[in-house]
Amino acid sequence: MQLIDFLGWFPVEKIYLLLEKIRIRRLSKKFSHCGKEIVISPGLYVECPERLTLADEVSFGPSVRIMGIGGVSVGRGTMIASGVYILTTAHDSNAPLMRKTGLHKPVFIGEDVWIGAGAIILPGVEICDHAIVGAGAVVTHNVAEKKVVIGIPARVIRERQVVETVSGDKDE
Repeated sequence: MQLIDFLGWFPVEKIYLLLEKIRIRRLSKKFSHCGKEIVISPGLYVECPERLTLADEVSFGPSVRIMGIGGVSVGRGTMIASGVYILTTAHDSNAPLMRKTGLHKPVFIGEDVWIGAGAIILPGVEICDHAIVGAGAVVTHNVAEKKVVIGIPARVIRERQVVETVSGDKDE
């Protein structure tokens, strides 16, 4: 049997999916809570994974970084695109030695939120349900439900229109 014939028969996709499930299960055991149907692309880094709580159907794009000592909670159906940074620690800029301080504040991300590629979420921020954070945005303040924010610092540009489809799924 030639190699090409063997590879044509070999269920590479099924083995890849099995290995992916094993990788996600191994990572998710380190989290405070991990829901079902989680997608974790390669390159996810989580500082203090025991302080990360994930609801069902959360997905992470490649190279997401979570500096999570302050705690991070992510709601159901949220998508976090590649290169996003979620930060939960800042420093006291008035301290004599700023680097020796650590101000930890949790980050809460609601249900059905979409965080675009390269966005940065700063400590203490709450992003409410159905919000969208545009690519490259720096979120310094809370984002209200169904708001779309972009820019540095992030500012509201419009409200997201969430429409129920016939199957019960939500479309924008």
